[in-house]
This record gives sequence, C-alpha cells and structure tokens, in this order.
Amino acid sequence: MKYAYITSGTEHYLRQILSDNPTRDITLLQNFGDSILLEETAEPTVFKEGTAYRINKALATLEATAPSHSNTYIYVLKKFLFSRNYTNPSR
Repeated sequence: MKYAYITSGTEHYLRQILSDNPTRDITLLQNFGDSILLEETAEPTVFKEGTAYRINKALATLEATAPSHSNTYIYVLKKFLFSRNYTNPSR
C-alpha cells in the first residue's frame, strides 16, 4: 500500500532532507513563505515528523512545469484520493 507523507520546516532544513535522501521520491513544494516536503512511498518515510495519508487511488500525478523564461518550477497536484491515516505506518 502506498502512502503520502507531508512534513514542513524551514527551507534550509527541508533541502537538507532532500540532499540526504537523493534516491527517495520526495518533492519540495514552496511558495513565498511556506515550504513542505511530500514523499510518496510504500516504504517507511524518512521524515521524523509529519502527517501520513494512505493513497486510496491515484488518478494522476504530481507534475512540474517551468516557463521557458524561468528556472522556477510550478508543481501541479492532480487529483489524489487520500484517506487520513492517524497511525503512521512507518513508526
């Protein structure tokens, strides 16, 4: 069964998690003031804190697009059906 894990923190801290786990399917999502990491996996998460959601059905994927004049990526989360998992299966 696949889970989506979400954690938040400072951009520096989250980028450190990304750099420490280059083989994991982890995506940094951020706007002007907030940053979160999203990990999709059937394995235990690498996050120490956060929220877990069981993915019941994935109707599409998370995609990144970049305007041709920019190096900024825009992430679009497309239709996932989650159910809140109150007991984190990775712990």
